[in-house]
Amino acid sequence: MKKALPSVLVMFLTTTFSPTLKAQNLVPNPSFEIFDTCPDAYNEVNRAQGWRSFGNTPDYFNSCDSDSTFNIVGVPQNGLGYQFAATGNAYCGLYTYYTSPNTYREYIGSQLTDTLKINHKYFVSFKVSATFYVAYWCFSDKVGILFSTVAYSAPSPPALNNFAHIYSHSIISDTMNWTTVSGSFIAD
Repeated sequence: MKKALPSVLVMFLTTTFSPTLKAQNLVPNPSFEIFDTCPDAYNEVNRAQGWRSFGNTPDYFNSCDSDSTFNIVGVPQNGLGYQFAATGNAYCGLYTYYTSPNTYREYIGSQLTDTLKINHKYFVSFKVSATFYVAYWCFSDKVGILFSTVAYSAPSPPALNNFAHIYSHSIISDTMNWTTVSGSFIAD
């Protein structure tokens, strides 16, 4: 991870997997629009249907949080900054790097709607935006997505092995726009 100006990362995921010549999206609720209950506090990613925390305390932001007094998890204004959703009304926020301890990361995950097929090529894209907030947070590079056959949970989080199937090659530092990260991989 490279350090730059302070920030925390907010993430909107539109991951599209497409075996060669056949496009389909295997991610349920890819833009976090469908929710059980409007978020009203941090650490509520599980309110976006199909999504949950796989480690630490990622956040869910939605324009349905319209309490003008607090509005800590609203869109576009919230307790961590100001950002419109890339599409729709929602996104998730997470730490990708925390300076002390430097092993702290936040993870979100979802079970795909179908199993990936071995030796098939899949195309993936997701959007990220940085937010300027507190001095000990940093902009990040290598922000990515990992596919696994292991079911992670808060008590059994993913290993910090710095591996992702698709990741950003440059530091994500744009606090106004969404940056698309994309690539492809062969499922094994």
